[in-house]
Amino acid sequence: MTEEKKDKIKKLRKFLSGLNADERQQMAAKVGIMSIENGHSFSVTNQCLMFYQNPNVTIVGGFNQFKAAGRMIKKGEHGMCIFYPSTQKSDNDEESDEDNVSFYVGTVFDISQTVGL
Repeated sequence: MTEEKKDKIKKLRKFLSGLNADERQQMAAKVGIMSIENGHSFSVTNQCLMFYQNPNVTIVGGFNQFKAAGRMIKKGEHGMCIFYPSTQKSDNDEESDEDNVSFYVGTVFDISQTVGL
């Protein structure tokens, strides 16, 4: 991970830690960000992260999600960081309990950062 990305993640964590639960809920209620893939809404934390990075965010998706929807990311656009969960599997390939969930940083783009094919 580059130093620039590490610094960006530190800023995002600082922003989130500065919000209490009520402030997060209020921000998420105002924003209402949806996914391009299936129209689901994102967690309160991810909505706050995306809003902080782009106050005009509306519909988001990853590179491959937009590609599948017939859209491409505009050249030079920078995505927004969000957290996504990954469950650790046990030795017998079954998903283990919720205690083994790790979070990673992923990148999503707003639909305004894309063009139709």
